[in-house]
Amino acid sequence: MSMVALSGLGGLPRADRWQAADAADAASPPAVAPGTEAAQSPQYAEKPIDPEYKKRPPFQLRRDVAKIITSNPANFGSDADKNTIDNYYKSYALPRWTQLDYAAPRFAPRSERFTLLNFRRELRRELGAARGGIHDYLSAMVLQFMSELIDGNYHPFAQVNAALMIGELNEEGQSKPYAKALPVLIRIVADTKHRDAVRAAAMAGILRHAEAGINDDAARNTLTTAMLKLLASGVSPALTAPGQVWIRGQAIETLGWLGSPGENGEVFKALLANLGEADLSLLVGRELSLTTRCLAAKALGRLNYNVAKGINAADAANALGQLIVQVCDDALRASKGKGDLALVRRSLSARLGSILLAVQGREKDDAHKGILSVAEGPQKDSLGQLQGFLLDIFDVLNSKESQAADVEAAAARLRDNVSDWLQKQAG
Repeated sequence: MSMVALSGLGGLPRADRWQAADAADAASPPAVAPGTEAAQSPQYAEKPIDPEYKKRPPFQLRRDVAKIITSNPANFGSDADKNTIDNYYKSYALPRWTQLDYAAPRFAPRSERFTLLNFRRELRRELGAARGGIHDYLSAMVLQFMSELIDGNYHPFAQVNAALMIGELNEEGQSKPYAKALPVLIRIVADTKHRDAVRAAAMAGILRHAEAGINDDAARNTLTTAMLKLLASGVSPALTAPGQVWIRGQAIETLGWLGSPGENGEVFKALLANLGEADLSLLVGRELSLTTRCLAAKALGRLNYNVAKGINAADAANALGQLIVQVCDDALRASKGKGDLALVRRSLSARLGSILLAVQGREKDDAHKGILSVAEGPQKDSLGQLQGFLLDIFDVLNSKESQAADVEAAAARLRDNVSDWLQKQAG
């Protein structure tokens, strides 16, 4: 998998870029030794399209479908309407997703390389216009089709886009994610037989559900359990390390958006474990490891500690302190001899901002006050010192007059202050 594609985390556009790199790698045939039979493309299945539609797209049928979708939802339900919908989607629109002419950029004209993305946009528009029984009928059809596509032997590009499509399904007339899609997304992510690109695309949908808010307690508990299980599974040498760490980062973000520290602090403890370096940097390098660990810090800052049990503020403070030192070391190494102020400022602001959020939570939000809200006595005073160190460097980072040397000096000062602070905690 190309690490160039792993340039962001979480949002669907980033997932699209990520899936393109990994799916393309998976679809490439192996090299063949000179003198042997030419390599053949992988034998992926294709769902059949009505031969008539393959010769000429069914423009009239599509217009008939559009009329049904935009008509009074109360009129939907006749056999004629359902037959029209079924004929268009099951015989043409959905099977297109599996055709190698569209799914495999290796064998398609350059202009058609991302036709699958257009199919997704088209389907989103149609579902967005549908109401009542039409919306329910079509959403259930799309969910079932995309699930089968992911589980079958279809092209990786088609499977990744199918996972993204499931995550993009909405409730009727809303931008709120389609609740029935969440169990399917959880199942896809939990199944390690799927490519990392497919699982990451499904994680993007799960993250969208979490960000939008999940009101059903049973669904929230199921998702929390699934994300904790994913984090506890560790990194498997049988799968791609970057992909697994990427999925881990999205699981961490999901737990943060869900907001619960766990009935007995199990979510808090899982996030705290991911603040540590562990083996991630050995697998994917220090850069991605630090990014994932800072996501854990941000997630800690999103938890509601008003209902927390089993929270050890001292352990969290020490882990955050060690992360601060490593973030500063990393930024100083990156800027050494280059004087790249923009790089240093951007890196420190994002990473240290995540750590500050873990310490103090969000301003003007009584439910999310960070680890400081559960610390008492000397622990609270100690965390207050750490908060002060962080606020000091943001005075420099947020100043437009700061030069590269000022930012580097502030980073070095923060590293030294926190290193001394950690020694005092240990003593």
